[in-house]
Amino acid sequence: YPGDIYKERVLLPKKNINKYCIQVGNSAEERNHLEVLKKLVFYEEKIDSVYCPLSYGDSDNYREELLSNIPDILKDKFHPLLQILPFEEYMEFLSKIDIAVFPFKRQQAFGNILALISMKKTIYLDENSLTYKYFKRIGVQIKPYNIFENLEVFNDDILEENKNIIKERFSEDKLIKDLKKIFNEKI
Repeated sequence: YPGDIYKERVLLPKKNINKYCIQVGNSAEERNHLEVLKKLVFYEEKIDSVYCPLSYGDSDNYREELLSNIPDILKDKFHPLLQILPFEEYMEFLSKIDIAVFPFKRQQAFGNILALISMKKTIYLDENSLTYKYFKRIGVQIKPYNIFENLEVFNDDILEENKNIIKERFSEDKLIKDLKKIFNEKI
C-alpha cells in the first residue's frame, strides 16, 4: 500500500513554537477519545489545537456523543475532521501535527503512524498494544500513553533517529526486495 512506504515530505513551518498541535486517534472507531481529551485538559496551556479525525467508523452515533461532550476548557481548541481528505491534503494536515495520541490496544492507524514518524512527530501509544511493542522492537522510540505524566515532544535527535529507522524499514526498495524474496522462493 503506497501510504505505508516512506516518502520524504516538505513540512509546514510551525506557527506557534510554544504550543502543540495534537491529533487524537484516526477515526470514530476507537471509542476512547474522551479519555484522552480529559487527560489533555491538564496541559491546556501547552496546547494550540486538538484535531480528531472522525470522518469514518461512526456507528451508534459515537461521533455525535463525542462532539457533545468535549471538555469545556478544550472546546475552542478542538477541531474535528468530519470529511475524508484527499491523500496529499491529509499528509499536509499531518505535517502540522506535533504529537499524535493513538490510545487503542489493537493494531490500527499504522499508515498514519508511519507518516507521522517519517515527519519527525512524537507518538503516544498504549504500551500494551502490538503496535507499541512492534515499534519498540525495531528501535523507534514511542511514548507510552498509559503513563502520560507529561505532555512533551521528543528532542530532535530522537525524532531524526526514529525517521531514519522508518526510512530504512519502509522504503520502496525494501518493499520490492521483500516481495521478490517472497515470490521468488520455491515452495
